[in-house]
Amino acid sequence: MAPAVAEKAPEPNSSNLTTPSTAPSAETKKAVLSPAQAGWSVDDIKREYPVDPTFTYFPSRPQWVERQIKNAPKARGVPLPEGFPTAIEGPSVWDGFEVQNNPEKWLYTLTESDNAELRSAFTHWKSLDLPLSKLNRTTFPLSDELKARTEVWVDQLLNGLGFFQIRGFDIDNYTDEEATIIYAGLASYIGDKRLNQVRGVLAHIRADPSFKPEDIAAPAQETVFQVYHTDAIPGGNIASFLVLHGAASGGDSQLASVGKVYNDIAKTRPDVIATLASKWTLDIGNYLHGTPGNHVERPLLYYDNGRIVAAIARRSVTGYGIWGRHKSLPKVTEEQKEALDTLHFLGAKHGVNIPIRRGDIQFLNNYEVFHAREEYKDSEETQRHLVRLWLSTERIQWEKSDSGHLKGEGKTRFEKEDDAEETWNFDPRSFLQGSSSGKKDEY
Repeated sequence: MAPAVAEKAPEPNSSNLTTPSTAPSAETKKAVLSPAQAGWSVDDIKREYPVDPTFTYFPSRPQWVERQIKNAPKARGVPLPEGFPTAIEGPSVWDGFEVQNNPEKWLYTLTESDNAELRSAFTHWKSLDLPLSKLNRTTFPLSDELKARTEVWVDQLLNGLGFFQIRGFDIDNYTDEEATIIYAGLASYIGDKRLNQVRGVLAHIRADPSFKPEDIAAPAQETVFQVYHTDAIPGGNIASFLVLHGAASGGDSQLASVGKVYNDIAKTRPDVIATLASKWTLDIGNYLHGTPGNHVERPLLYYDNGRIVAAIARRSVTGYGIWGRHKSLPKVTEEQKEALDTLHFLGAKHGVNIPIRRGDIQFLNNYEVFHAREEYKDSEETQRHLVRLWLSTERIQWEKSDSGHLKGEGKTRFEKEDDAEETWNFDPRSFLQGSSSGKKDEY
């Protein structure tokens, strides 16, 4: 199935959901990871995290157009931020049609010999009886030939389109845990270091119909579409996933070039670039990240060592579901609302839909490629389930974004010491609620 150029995502219906509960004590709130675990009621959440009905996680095209009409006259004559280029060039600047028509540039198929080599590496790894924190290029050995091909893939990731996808992994021959370990072993040749996420080095992207509204603080927990964004990877720069199980329908991966979107905006509305490059107050104290009101202040867009770097997660501005933006934080301005909407709709304009199936592996240069997801449906036979890794590489050197603001943001959330043990949360529910019930640094 050929990839298709992305179209505008549908706008979902909203609903009001309430359940009665008793508010927890302040001591209880401090003792646990998240408000939901502290027993917050829906009323508690709505009071502390009010939702702005004019600006939610899901962009509205009519509201975006209205904001453009209102803001554009005031923006005449506003220049690009100092040091930002009028346009950038290079292979990382691409349009969806270009990607659609040249799959040989980004889609790589594993051969029978490749799969045999991965099985041999996995067998060797098991024989060592080491903790999973020791899974690396030495303990998961590949041939010189396959290692050379991974170098080509890395070059495409860092100096080419900014992403690639692997197909043909014989995942049906493994359990989910085994497949995940093989994926992580292969990923050790792409990035230099695995990074912590919310519950460990793994994140499970799947919908769970058993979740209550107060349990849901991210689109990853539902089947809805996701807006164009980049992940917040403090100290890292590569996002990747393995498709453990595909959806019954829908769920395509959607990608767009940050450089292409930047050039489009810079040409017509440099004031929007100025807004994105100014300081924003981002809410990192929601359900997944703990302390209410916890936040960071930084730009969403950088020009760093000749690269346009986007560190943009809409949810940290709008909240998600019944979890809005914490009441203690500054209100989002109309200019900021327009800027975020512009990123999503121009991402859809220039992006591409890439079908993903069971066993596919995708790697992204996270801050130079926007990613999104089309809405999907599960069935009794199959439920979409992706497992994600965040990686860092020393092959990209950033002066401002990675080593400065974003890395500092991560010290209180995700960053771990190089020699620290790793929690491998194989249980898919461990990422989204409760403490990890996965295996801690062992297999």
